[in-house]
Amino acid sequence: MPFDDWTTAFLPPGDDAIAVDDLPLVVALRRGVPAHRAFDIQAADGAKRTIEATAFPLLATGGEMVGAVAMFWEIGGP
Repeated sequence: MPFDDWTTAFLPPGDDAIAVDDLPLVVALRRGVPAHRAFDIQAADGAKRTIEATAFPLLATGGEMVGAVAMFWEIGGP
């Protein structure tokens, strides 16, 4: 998914908004370190959901950044 698509699709809504630079996947991509955070998002169905996200950078043998992996899961739930 292109960067601009997921940063707008998964940003917390309204008063719960956090800076894009503080999202775990952005931290992993830009800083090259693992990151974890819990936050609320507005889901595709319009519901507000609390999720956790963990991301870590993917490094080549020489230490070159080649991407990142992020895992998302809902906490709480119905």
